[in-house]
Amino acid sequence: MVAVAPDCESVGVATEPYEPSARVRFLLVGAGAVGALFAACLAHYRPTETEVSVVCRSDYDHVIQHGYLVEDATRHEKFVFRPSHVLRRSADYPGVADYILVGLKSFPDTDYLTLLGPAVGPSTSIVLLQNGVDIEAKPAAAFPSSEILSAAVYICSERPSTGHVLLTSSFARLKVGVYNRFGMEPIPPSQSLLRLAGLFSGCGPAVQFTAVANIQLERWIKLTGNANHNPLSVLGGGLTMTEIVHDELIDELSTKIADEVCAVGRAAGVVDMPSTSPLVPLYHQPPICHFTFKSSMLQDYEAGVPMEVEAILGNVLRTARKHNVPTPHLFAIYALMSSVNRRTAMKRR
Repeated sequence: MVAVAPDCESVGVATEPYEPSARVRFLLVGAGAVGALFAACLAHYRPTETEVSVVCRSDYDHVIQHGYLVEDATRHEKFVFRPSHVLRRSADYPGVADYILVGLKSFPDTDYLTLLGPAVGPSTSIVLLQNGVDIEAKPAAAFPSSEILSAAVYICSERPSTGHVLLTSSFARLKVGVYNRFGMEPIPPSQSLLRLAGLFSGCGPAVQFTAVANIQLERWIKLTGNANHNPLSVLGGGLTMTEIVHDELIDELSTKIADEVCAVGRAAGVVDMPSTSPLVPLYHQPPICHFTFKSSMLQDYEAGVPMEVEAILGNVLRTARKHNVPTPHLFAIYALMSSVNRRTAMKRR
């Protein structure tokens, strides 16, 4: 272990000495329940092929000493993830990364791109593990030479305590594709994406990775499950998935929201966008209809931190207005969630 520099506030600590590595170099920026889980699986299941480092702030002191405890609740398995480098900022990352995993939540007033710059090289691929649609344009403009890999993530995970990552679903599913900077047309998987798929293919029984050509379709389909269940879990007073699908009125509202998302996606030119959500029937079948997990918005609301209202709802509404698509249910949900977000922010002051 290298010595800790006197200025701990600005200098990261390496848990492995830095030498140019033949291993594939990953840097996770935003070590929440999603990002930390996938980074940990790469390091744990592919130790000879990957070097995984983490930028974290709130958990910094704990992770330096103890690493992350990663627990799979359905399989009753756990392991400790000790990153190769634990950093307070990406500027302290030695060299450049092959892949930067962005696990930060997507907020319009947060410039997370400045956090990535020093670790981005000409061959770096930036992997967006974030919710919502229309989130790729900013990183694509900021890093014109870097490939943007966009991901639709299906996972139920939590951070119940400092340094603790808990997977509560039996799967952690990634659908990843190359972002098309010039339109909605699908793009075949690149060599970088195929290499990433190969690494994730051996990352334990929970992780399921699919390289896709039509990533915008995958993002919009996922939104037909996010734009309804996330805000309804908050506005309904803390509803779980099983409570939403078994409440006749809430379930009807959820389906109408999903239909509106489909209509907006079709108007926006998403290739092969269906007229109804393929996720809605799945939510009424086992095991999903029995899920008692808390949505990401509900977890954020209960923690008193900002929710991704704009990425999940606002961007869809702006696209709807651009294409003159009526979205009365989405608008109502967006107005209410925007108010909740503002009041939550006022309580933090």
